[in-house]
Amino acid sequence: MEKPSLELVVQALAALYHDPNSKAKEQASVFLNQLQKSPFAWEVADQLLHEPSGDTNARYFAAHTMRTKVYFNYNELPADSRVSLRDSLLSHVTRFGSASQ
Repeated sequence: MEKPSLELVVQALAALYHDPNSKAKEQASVFLNQLQKSPFAWEVADQLLHEPSGDTNARYFAAHTMRTKVYFNYNELPADSRVSLRDSLLSHVTRFGSASQ
């Protein structure tokens, strides 16, 4: 799998949650599952969480993807990227935590 564009991921999420066509939903689900298993999921999930106009479904997908990657695939992350991951996650928690108050 090549790194997908953020636009393609957003389109797949829209198809999964809003397209009435079951074939389109299935294709979107397969694509998103493959993405979650790929090394590109780290960056794509982070980008989705940084999107100011991101919808709830995209943010949930991104947060769930990050949680899954940290839990199951933390070792695939280069050691020099771990501090920036921590900083980015703390930034998201702070931003979303203050937005809910």
